[in-house]
Amino acid sequence: MIKYHRLKEGWSQFDLALKLGLTSSQGRYLIKDYETRGLYPPKELSIKLAMLFKLNTKYFYDEYLEFLDVAPLVLKKLRLDNNYSKSKSASIIGTTRETWTRWEQGYPISRFYYNKLKIIQLSTKKES
Repeated sequence: MIKYHRLKEGWSQFDLALKLGLTSSQGRYLIKDYETRGLYPPKELSIKLAMLFKLNTKYFYDEYLEFLDVAPLVLKKLRLDNNYSKSKSASIIGTTRETWTRWEQGYPISRFYYNKLKIIQLSTKKES
């Protein structure tokens, strides 16, 4: 996606790196990784890219970053739909009740736990 928009503007990886405020060496390697390895930029850089290319600010988000925007609602719904307490939900995913509570309050969840949640969500859908 990034490569398409970059080439459409006629920019080199170096040009794009500078426009994003990255150092020339760091930026060129990052842009190359995003374009060739299928990596997604972090949220702040995704927003900068979208603004630079005049796109929706979520255009360069991966599923994880999109999830962070709705995580508190999704986590609470998952817990209530399965009739779990916060302690039970936390133990299933391998964290503490306090951490689960913070996630429901909007604190960010790590990619590690996000991936565990995806597996749990898929397994609960199959059981339904």
